Amino acid sequence: MGYRYLEHTADIMFEAWGKTKEELFEESAKALFDIMVELKSVKEKEKREMSIEEEFIEDLLYSWLNGLLFYVDAESLMFSRFKVKIKDNILRGKMYGEKICERHELKTEVKAITYHKLKVWEEKNKLFARVLVDI
Repeated sequence: MGYRYLEHTADIMFEAWGKTKEELFEESAKALFDIMVELKSVKEKEKREMSIEEEFIEDLLYSWLNGLLFYVDAESLMFSRFKVKIKDNILRGKMYGEKICERHELKTEVKAITYHKLKVWEEKNKLFARVLVDI
């Protein structure tokens, strides 16, 4: 499990990986929030849950990540831990974090996840995702 950032001229791109779809989606969420905030500064004071159904895995990842951004915009929440279950193209996610406060080390504001260059693939018994983030 893990993620890394790739070079991009204007926005931020990352690759995430895991042995399962669940790990891949959890790591993708961490990569997204690591763009916005120092993850270790976010305490697990609040929990939110999300359920999404999409036909294709790329659409599921896109909806998951944009759904997480909704909580940043609508409730001023930052998350640092994620628990995902995926069965029959239905994602059930739990997110743990807290409201943005002066203690947080904020980094870059994220506008949206884009479909541009969004890709999910399997290689050497691991799942990978590439995501372009509009900043």
